[in-house]
Amino acid sequence: MSSSRPAVKAIFEKLARHGIVTAVDSVGLNHQKVAARDWSLPEAHVLFSSGNLTQSCVGKEGDLKGRKILKGAEYSIPNANNILTLKSRLLALLVQHELTKTLDLKLRGTHYPQSGLYQVQGDIRGTFLIIGFSPRGGFGDLNRDFISQLIRRTSGPVKMMQFAFSSKVIERALFERAKRDGSRFEFYSVGDTPFALRDWSVVLSMSGLRLRAPTETGPAYQPVVATNPEAGVYRWSDVVDIKTFRTKIQVAPREYGMHRVIVEGEPSPVEVSSKIHHKVLLSGDISILGTSFNFSESALSNQEQLVAIKDPRISEAAEAMFQGLYRRSEASVAAIAEARNASGYSPGGEKTSTDAEAKVIQKQVNTTQSK
Repeated sequence: MSSSRPAVKAIFEKLARHGIVTAVDSVGLNHQKVAARDWSLPEAHVLFSSGNLTQSCVGKEGDLKGRKILKGAEYSIPNANNILTLKSRLLALLVQHELTKTLDLKLRGTHYPQSGLYQVQGDIRGTFLIIGFSPRGGFGDLNRDFISQLIRRTSGPVKMMQFAFSSKVIERALFERAKRDGSRFEFYSVGDTPFALRDWSVVLSMSGLRLRAPTETGPAYQPVVATNPEAGVYRWSDVVDIKTFRTKIQVAPREYGMHRVIVEGEPSPVEVSSKIHHKVLLSGDISILGTSFNFSESALSNQEQLVAIKDPRISEAAEAMFQGLYRRSEASVAAIAEARNASGYSPGGEKTSTDAEAKVIQKQVNTTQSK
């Protein structure tokens, strides 16, 4: 427990004394957001979440709860997350079984047994839930044997809301799906803005762009020139009309990101940030949500849960959640990259924009909207 966060440490120690919490010695991140209660009783429930149980993730006021905001109250919001609760003794037993490996048996990393996926049938005919756990779930690779297979075996639009998307295995599945479906392939995305513009970002690649290395010359964001599957490089202009396709790959609405807020009692503006923290993928009638698993390779070594559901009621709610973010977005990944190039941006690992760059980006947004 980090001594740099004394308030968190104090709460942890108090709960630990009463046997309510225990520290986990994980190889990767202990990143699960899952709970089960009353698994031996008919009223058993499970909770699956993309968000941590923190004020910034689930508190409606965001990090500035209890502060009087004089200017910028619209930016005092939590991260965008989703929580799924289900009444199911079978699911509660399953989650309890998986958490026992960590909490009781104290397994770490490669000590976890390799496992597959669990499918639980729903209460309406044809509905089901599939769940996998990492590390070593989904036959050892949830990206390859769960998410990629879902993409390949479904049809219809693919829609994503994501914090981080870096898995080249998943990009390859999408690329192959686009080749298979041709002009019928539809992809829509809204992602956390800083991560969407990083060198490892798949949505940047899907926009036909790459971030040059600091040792290279020329604009920061440059076109992808050729497909090279062995290197995990895909030129999307080979399989889609890139000019139209990239307009549907969006960044977060303007209220998300880093902002300066005027707070009573503070001599200078307070920085506050909120993120698109979802890990959601909708393909056909299957919805991935209620999961902690980012679309990345590093998630494979973390403790995570990954949930996919086929249920028309949940699909409808997931679609509404997606549209709520997507329709408020004002710029594409490509538009932000072009604006950064116009501002003279140079790659150096920055996670947030400068004020000057933000003004250029907003100018680009206004220009796009006026067309």
